[in-house]
Amino acid sequence: MKQTFPIAVLALIITCLLGVSLASGLKNEPVKNTQPNISSTAISSAQTDISYILKDTDGYLGVYRSDSPTPIMILDTHVSLLPEYDRVQLAKGVYAKDYSELTRLIEDYIS
Repeated sequence: MKQTFPIAVLALIITCLLGVSLASGLKNEPVKNTQPNISSTAISSAQTDISYILKDTDGYLGVYRSDSPTPIMILDTHVSLLPEYDRVQLAKGVYAKDYSELTRLIEDYIS
């Protein structure tokens, strides 16, 4: 119980900071589709409306909008400490279709 409380508080603080950061960077413009136009590759409908991307950013967990090459936030989570599967996925980029999925993914990586 003693270890669960600090992790829960940390997750709540990060979620709040992320919400403030994302809200300040949001515009009333539609999100541009940045997926390559490859006719031979079937892109699922879930990936065509990508809003956020989580990826390894200089060894830390970076949060990007799908329409920007610049991170909107870099979390103090060392990617090198994550399991190998997570490191490989973050090297490719982990897509989140909306803010709710983004916060769920972040909580999974930081806990």
